[in-house]
Amino acid sequence: MTILGLKKRLSGVFASRSKANALYLTFYSALTRGTTFIVVFLFAKYLGPADFGLFSLVTSTALLFSSFVGINFSQVIIIQISKSVNESRNINRSLKAVGLVLSFFFAIIFLLYFLFYDQLSASIGINDRMIMGLCLPGLIVISVLSPVLSGFGLGLNIIKQQTLLLIITLPFVGLLLYAYHNKHTLEVALVIYLSIQILLSLSQFRTVIAKAITRSKNYPAENQTVKSISGNLVRSALPLIVGGLFTLPPLWYLQVLLRKIPNGNIELGLYGVANQIRAILFFIIGTVCSAILPSLAVSESYATAKRLALRSMWVLIALTLAAALVFLAAGQFLLQVFYEQYVDAYWSILLIVISTVFTAITSVFSRLAIAISKNKWVLYSNIGFGLSVIIFSLWLVSKGATGAGFVILIASALQALVMLIVLKLAR
Repeated sequence: MTILGLKKRLSGVFASRSKANALYLTFYSALTRGTTFIVVFLFAKYLGPADFGLFSLVTSTALLFSSFVGINFSQVIIIQISKSVNESRNINRSLKAVGLVLSFFFAIIFLLYFLFYDQLSASIGINDRMIMGLCLPGLIVISVLSPVLSGFGLGLNIIKQQTLLLIITLPFVGLLLYAYHNKHTLEVALVIYLSIQILLSLSQFRTVIAKAITRSKNYPAENQTVKSISGNLVRSALPLIVGGLFTLPPLWYLQVLLRKIPNGNIELGLYGVANQIRAILFFIIGTVCSAILPSLAVSESYATAKRLALRSMWVLIALTLAAALVFLAAGQFLLQVFYEQYVDAYWSILLIVISTVFTAITSVFSRLAIAISKNKWVLYSNIGFGLSVIIFSLWLVSKGATGAGFVILIASALQALVMLIVLKLAR
């Protein structure tokens, strides 16, 4: 094939912005999630189920506080930035507005953190000041900022640049892991994990700032004031943030209950491994859904947006079903070969992998709802999920990691059902 022919074929591949974003973001996500996957599973192997259970609970606690903003707020940012880019405007006012809103949320998050420090420490069973005073607050900040920066990257269409900078940072991740091999303690594992997450976020921050400076020189200012944009962001994000309070806190509550049963730390470690595999699939689902969000936001009609959402949903359902079938066939063998001490996590992992089929349905239609300003749909489905997790946790948590797997499966199925019902009623 000639260079001209290859160029034409490549231009066809990248003709659609959503397809290009999906391709680059999938690669970027594969690098970040793959790196985190390797890091966490090395920690799981060296720490053992009991200490790894506490490791998982600390990282989940960081996500608990990010439920105020983080992933949910990033979806609103994608739409705001995409519209500014589509109108050929710079994003300086949007940047300032996001900074103001984030400052407000961080003030609330850390006020709650220090007010309930003692209760939180008792709930997760950790009193170490290094962990509670440095690692956990640092992980909270990263868990909020990382999805927000990804939102800017998608809105500005700079995922390619973020991916290239990420590749440059990966050797430094290797050096940090090498520093861990001499001392396998929970404290050291969390410090290194925090350092790696900071490194992985640097590529996002650098490219967002560089692109914002470039646009400020070449494009006129946005029509809205900083105050107006801030108000719009808060109003749009509020249903999503309230909805987030019905997802992450119940999941954290499930883990706290799991820790309190006999051999709780070990069961928590088994569930933690299962949850990491769920996180990989969840990240892929979120990557595809976030990549199509700019296209959904600027679709000519609801029917056009819905067709794109349906195509994406079937792709993700096929992907998650394939993952479930692969683990059903080979999961027991893989655990025995590579992680023998986590063989008992097999059923928990299988149930959680199956649950991602329903997560795919919910995620796609949640993005559709956000794109057409029906954020309350997301709130309704998240309320269904959160209440299901709490109710079924009280019943099934005594079964350990396998019981937790059943909780996630049932709650995910009910969440998808609520979203489909709301979608059908809104037609």
